[in-house]
Amino acid sequence: MHRFLRLTRAAAIAAALLLMLTACGDDDADSADGGDTVTAYCDYVAELDDGESLPTEEQLDRLEELAPEEIAEEIAVASNGLREQGTNAFGDPDVNKAFDAIESYESEHCPDNGEDGEDGEEDEDEGPVAQEPDPDATRVDVVARDLEFVLPDGIAAGKTAFVMTNEGEQPHHMSIVRFKADVTEEQVRATIDAGEDVQQHFESEVGESTDAAPGETAVVNAELEPGLYGMACFVEGEDGVPHFFQGMYALFQVS
Repeated sequence: MHRFLRLTRAAAIAAALLLMLTACGDDDADSADGGDTVTAYCDYVAELDDGESLPTEEQLDRLEELAPEEIAEEIAVASNGLREQGTNAFGDPDVNKAFDAIESYESEHCPDNGEDGEDGEEDEDEGPVAQEPDPDATRVDVVARDLEFVLPDGIAAGKTAFVMTNEGEQPHHMSIVRFKADVTEEQVRATIDAGEDVQQHFESEVGESTDAAPGETAVVNAELEPGLYGMACFVEGEDGVPHFFQGMYALFQVS
């Protein structure tokens, strides 16, 4: 679940933390653990679920205050990682290990994670649906390697089919976003390098492909407008770190 949006599967950097720390809701928390501490913790992280950016210093302080004893150390590691590294914390194996422990605890003690359907059963996240290239679209061939994307220059606006071929030895996928009109490539790269919330620059999420195993292809069909776009891979490596945090992203202009 540590995704950067995934630019949508997560969507993304800020949402990734919230997905990790808000895996519980406020119903039946007493019955799950029987303690007011767990109830208060679950209630608070449920409030964060609607957030669209990284938690503030005050929110992180409050999260540490409410942390149940069993995961207090992991909450501290995650909070300190975010304070010191910003979104780059999602590329830190120690922070990811802490997130895993937090998620495991919440799945056991806060079973109502706010994703239930009307029947009370948890909705499954089926992820992106596999696509075939739109025959009416302009095809853009993308090569995925370990760990980079290779895209052509001069991508034109309009109906577009991104067809990614995985030439690497690891699975990869494409998550594509459009940035706001006044944002430059330099700003995006500086934000990522500084570990800040790159989602502040997003205009919209364009699409996400399924994962492609080595030698396979994946597709994103999209209607492109002129502007700056980003493509990233959030498949996790063996160490649990998404490929994005190992530098697997590309910025491209559409004209």
